[in-house]
Amino acid sequence: MRRCFLLVATALAVACGKSTSDGSVATSSQALIASQCTFFAQNGKTKLCHYTGTAKKPYNLISADIATCDDHAANHPNDFVSTTGDCSSPGCLPDLAPFDESSSVFYQGPVLTFRQPCCSGYVAFGVCQPATQLDKCTYVHADGTFTHRQCPPVSDPSCYTRACNIGDGVCETGLIGGRGCGDECSTDADCVATIDGVPDPCQVPKCILSGTVNVCTYSPRSCDDGNPCTLDNCEILRGCISYPISGCTP
Repeated sequence: MRRCFLLVATALAVACGKSTSDGSVATSSQALIASQCTFFAQNGKTKLCHYTGTAKKPYNLISADIATCDDHAANHPNDFVSTTGDCSSPGCLPDLAPFDESSSVFYQGPVLTFRQPCCSGYVAFGVCQPATQLDKCTYVHADGTFTHRQCPPVSDPSCYTRACNIGDGVCETGLIGGRGCGDECSTDADCVATIDGVPDPCQVPKCILSGTVNVCTYSPRSCDDGNPCTLDNCEILRGCISYPISGCTP
C-alpha cells in the first residue's frame, strides 16, 4: 500500500523504472531535468546515465559538468541522473530532490494508470519531501486533485473550536474558556463525522476528556489493505478505495 497524503499544491511524480539489457528505455521518476544537474553535483560534476540505444549497453555512466548536464537535460530525454553509482536502475530520488512534474501521471481514465512517486515520503512543489513533513490534513483523490480535510462542525461555536492538526490529521476540539460550557458529548455516538451535513466515512469520531469536559475528536480512517501494489486512499464522502498500481510487482 502507498498512501498519498500530500501538501496543498501537491503534484505527483512518476514511478521508478529500470533500464534493461535489451536496450529498452528506462521509465523513471528521474527523467533528467536541469535542476537536478546542480542538486546532484559533487565537485562541479554530476553523474549521468546517458542513453545509447544499443542492446548490449543501453546506458553509459558519465560524469558531466553543469553546462554539459544542462545540455543533456534539454536534448537527451532518455537520460537520467545516477543515484546508485551505476546505470542498472534509475533508483529512487532522495529527499528534496527535484523531479519533472510536467511528465507526471497519477491517473488516466477510463482505464486507471498509476505512476507512484519514487521518494521516501511524498512529492510537493517540484521536489521529493521527507515523510516526516506529511501534511495529514489533505485528501488526495484518484484523479490527482486534492482538498483540505474539513472538520465536522462543533455543537456550539460559542463554546468550542475545531481544527485539523497537520501532524496527525486529527480534528482537535478546543474549549473557549470563561463561558461556563459543559460537555460536547458523553459517548462516541454523540460525535458524528459530517461534511456539509453529509456523513464522512473518512473520519473516525471519538468522545474524549479534554481538561474538565468531554469533546469530540475526529481521526483519519486508515485504508491500508496490506497490498504494496495498490494505492489505498480514503476519498471524501466515498470511503476507502484501493486502486491497482500499473506495472507494480509485489
